[in-house]
Amino acid sequence: MNTICNEDCLHCPYEDCILDRITPKAYDELKSMKPISELQALREQKKKFRTQQYYQKNKDSILQKRHLNRDEINRKERERRQRNLDEMRAKDRLYRELHRDVIIAKSRAHYAENRESCVAKSLKYYYEHREEISARNKEHLALHREEVNAHRRELRKKNLEERRAKDREYRKENNARIRASERAYYALHKEEINTRRRELRRLKKEQAVAEAARLQNPMDCDTLEENKTK
Repeated sequence: MNTICNEDCLHCPYEDCILDRITPKAYDELKSMKPISELQALREQKKKFRTQQYYQKNKDSILQKRHLNRDEINRKERERRQRNLDEMRAKDRLYRELHRDVIIAKSRAHYAENRESCVAKSLKYYYEHREEISARNKEHLALHREEVNAHRRELRKKNLEERRAKDREYRKENNARIRASERAYYALHKEEINTRRRELRRLKKEQAVAEAARLQNPMDCDTLEENKTK
C-alpha cells in the first residue's frame, strides 16, 4: 500500500497519477467506476507522461542516437506507417483539424525563414515524382470535380482584389522586362496571333450584321417593343 496515495482515484487531489503502477485493488475499484475505454485512455496518458519525462532528462543523448541511426529509424517508420496506413491517415486528419491554425502559423514561419531551401526541396520532389503527382491530381479532380471547382471559385472571389493589386505592383516593378518578353513572344508567334485577331474581328462583324438585320425585321421590333412595355 502506498503511504501517499490512498488509491481513491475518483477524488484524487493530484493532476497526474503519482503511482508508477496501479495496484490490483485500485484497478478493480476504478474499473467499477469507469468504462474500459477510459481506463485505456488513463494508461496511455500515464505512459505518455513517463515518456515525456524520460525524453526531457535524456534529450541530448536521444537526439544524438537518432542522428546516427536516422536511416534505420526512417525505414522502420515508413514500414510501420505502411502497415497502419489507414489508421495513421485518420489520426493525421484529426490532428490537422484540431490544430489547423497552429500548423498553418508554424508552416508560414518556417517557410519565411527557409524560403530558398523549401522551394528547392519542393521542385526536386516534383520533378522526381512528376508523373505520379499528375496521375494523383487527375484522379482526385475526376472524383471531386464540382467540389474542387467550387473551392477554386471561392478562393478567386475571396482573393481577387489582393491578386489584382499584386499583379499591378509586379507589372510596375518589371514593366520593361514584361514588355520585352511580350515583344519576343509576338515576334515568334506573329502569324498565329494575327490569324486569331482576324478571326475575332470577322466574328464580331458577323454578329453586328446579324444584330442590325434583326433590329430591321418588323416582327423582331414588335417583339422588342412588347418586351419593353412589359
